[in-house]
Amino acid sequence: KVLCSLAAYPLLQEEMEVMGAIPLFIEALQFDNPSVTIYAAKVLTFMAFSDESKEKIGELGGIQPLLELLQSDNELLMIQSANTLALILENEANQAAFQATGGVEILVKLLGTPNPGVQLRILEALANFVGNAHANAAMEGVGVIARFLNMLTSSNPLPRSTAVKALSKFSTYEVLPNEVTRARVIKALIDIFESAQDPNNDPLDVKHAVLALVNFTKDSEDARLQFRDLGGIPILIRQLPSFEKHLRILALHLVANILQDGPSRETLAILGGAPILVNQLSNNQSDVRIAALHALQVLCFTKGKGTTSVANSGGLAALASILAFAPSVQEKLLSLIVLRHFSEMTEYKDELHQSGGLYALINCLISTAQDIRVREEAAVIISNLADNEANRYAIIQENVFPTIVKIVNLSDNIQLAITYQNSIANFCLSSEGRLKLVQSGTVEFILEQLSNKEQIVFGSALKALLVLSQYDEARSRIKAGTPKLTEIAKTSPNEAAKMAAIRILELIQQTNPS
Repeated sequence: KVLCSLAAYPLLQEEMEVMGAIPLFIEALQFDNPSVTIYAAKVLTFMAFSDESKEKIGELGGIQPLLELLQSDNELLMIQSANTLALILENEANQAAFQATGGVEILVKLLGTPNPGVQLRILEALANFVGNAHANAAMEGVGVIARFLNMLTSSNPLPRSTAVKALSKFSTYEVLPNEVTRARVIKALIDIFESAQDPNNDPLDVKHAVLALVNFTKDSEDARLQFRDLGGIPILIRQLPSFEKHLRILALHLVANILQDGPSRETLAILGGAPILVNQLSNNQSDVRIAALHALQVLCFTKGKGTTSVANSGGLAALASILAFAPSVQEKLLSLIVLRHFSEMTEYKDELHQSGGLYALINCLISTAQDIRVREEAAVIISNLADNEANRYAIIQENVFPTIVKIVNLSDNIQLAITYQNSIANFCLSSEGRLKLVQSGTVEFILEQLSNKEQIVFGSALKALLVLSQYDEARSRIKAGTPKLTEIAKTSPNEAAKMAAIRILELIQQTNPS
């Protein structure tokens, strides 16, 4: 009894597992004393705190004694053993072992018990097998899914809680009979998280409702549209800031799912959802920031009202801050993906400079301590910003070209090579820019790309050389590529490439081509 009380505390669960608690309590399931076996089953419920620990209970032989207790005459034992089974059967390996013993058929048979508490726990255990082709035949006859759907709108909180938890388990499968039923289920789940602040509501019901909605909307466009049309978006926006960490992360995953639909992005932007997402970037929990960045990535994907509302909510400064200070590589990469959307739009290039975004990007680029993926993405965005005068001046002053050339040479990121080569014309607009480009080894890098098998990389290299060959600073270095340029001019099947190579050869032979 004392150990059962201790096992309720998450901080002690792992310690108890290390000390060998799981096999001891599995052994205790087989004692003759019902009080001992009830406590043993309850401890195992607490000990099943992760998928690994659930699987360990199965591997050490915990399933069979629990199944035997479930078939006893003691209703309290039946309820507790069914409750423990419902939890450990969330693990796929345990499901397979349970099915092999004929466990699903036993659960279906025991649904006939007159005790409602036992029935609810058995239904919860069976929820793990909805969507399992081998178990469906045994469950169809007793209408397991229909029972859950009826319980979902029950005025009794216990059946409703059981139904919501079950839905969070099997909502990843297409098991609902039709769209009308799914709409009814989604509306019931929206109602549950709308009343999240009601003290009479079980917080676990809200968590399971949001999890079920995440699963429903992940791969189903129809489910996403139903969520929007049933008024889910304004409720989600309103409730999200008040959720605790784990529920907030789930809600942000739901936002990211919903935003895959274009009209939903517009709706969220109009309803003021962008500032709430941007605010999550200052949360002190990395997991929350990462979930918010995923949502912002989807919101800004099409560069519509969502992008505008993020920028108007201080989003660029918040993203720059994450880039500068977040310790996580994943956070930096996600913020860079969002910033890339803005770097491709003329109207935000000045603001990226003013918000500190450009200098955060440059620091990411030049820091050898950064992950190479972060440095590559930063180089792409910096190259995108070169057509803006203020950004271009800052980039030239910081002389990032040797670093970019080094990174591009080491990278197999095609987009990086193309973007950098396409930015050459902008950097050549000033004599200082041309000089630093030449000194950085950029010309030599571009000449190497003339042998690149990717036509788009090869083409952007020729375009860059056409620009560089107009300037004295670069011509002498481009002459080193004369044999390759001559080969292209004579043998390339691409007429545009031939003409470009001929023009470059003409320019590098001239003393003053301008």
